[in-house]
Amino acid sequence: MPNGRSRRHMSTTEIVEKGKELKLTPSTFEKLRVQRRFGEILSDLDVGDDDQFELFDTLDTDGSGEVDVEELVDGISHLRGEARRSDVVSLNFMLRNSHGELRK
Repeated sequence: MPNGRSRRHMSTTEIVEKGKELKLTPSTFEKLRVQRRFGEILSDLDVGDDDQFELFDTLDTDGSGEVDVEELVDGISHLRGEARRSDVVSLNFMLRNSHGELRK
């Protein structure tokens, strides 16, 4: 490993905790939803095309007008069954990447 550091794998809970500061608004979510890669991830998670159109409202369980990573993971797991670690990592990476691009 570079700099002599060992790489520790994060648990799903740790990944969700790190992603909690990311909040999606309806407009941000719509920008993500129309991206091919985001649609592929949702399809891989067994979220149907029809469900993707109303997904933000479904995921915003606290009615705050924002969806955080925890709501995203919990909501998708309810739609398709328990989320795998790879699902959480893929979503978190996509959100972080898109969040950075949208800030530019």
